[in-house]
Amino acid sequence: PLGRELPLMLAVMIFVLLLLWDGALGRFDASLLLLALAAVLYGLLLIVRAPTATEPDPLGREFAQELPPDAPAGRAWLRLALGLAGLLVGSRML
Repeated sequence: PLGRELPLMLAVMIFVLLLLWDGALGRFDASLLLLALAAVLYGLLLIVRAPTATEPDPLGREFAQELPPDAPAGRAWLRLALGLAGLLVGSRML
């Protein structure tokens, strides 16, 4: 499922590593970050304006399988609370 996203995430990590190589963010680094933000926003705009595909969205299909629409709301709230508690416990362990 991460076939398209993994190379992009790797590129972003390398970009941030290069920006932080000297230990500080300067004006040039900030301008590069703003340029990257503009590129991402432009890409999102192109995606939104593109005609919709005939095949269903894989993320939407996975979400529907994970949490069906007829699932009780109480169970969803419980899963949310447990997930947030897990994040808190995990952050304290670091």
